[in-house]
Amino acid sequence: MLEPRTPRVGSVSLPTELSVESWQRCVVGMLTALECAQGHLLVECAELRSFDEGGLAMLIGLSRYSERRQVRVVLANPPEILRQGLELRGLGWLFEWRPLLP
Repeated sequence: MLEPRTPRVGSVSLPTELSVESWQRCVVGMLTALECAQGHLLVECAELRSFDEGGLAMLIGLSRYSERRQVRVVLANPPEILRQGLELRGLGWLFEWRPLLP
């Protein structure tokens, strides 16, 4: 499994599998990117292939925490499975959705 990288200020990449375990490995990078974010935190999802309930809860928690810091979480290039998972739970509105930015 590839570790998430921080490709640019205010952005992070999700790992291929999103779980509580994988989140623990990338939480420092997430919080560092959030500190650098100005208005939005770009979360690149292109590599994401699967998630479990714990990983989804962590992503939702990031959105709520970011909101309190006046930062909107933007999911870039999210796989359909992630969008469906959030929409089924009525939580798609927590995120901004867009294609991967250059």
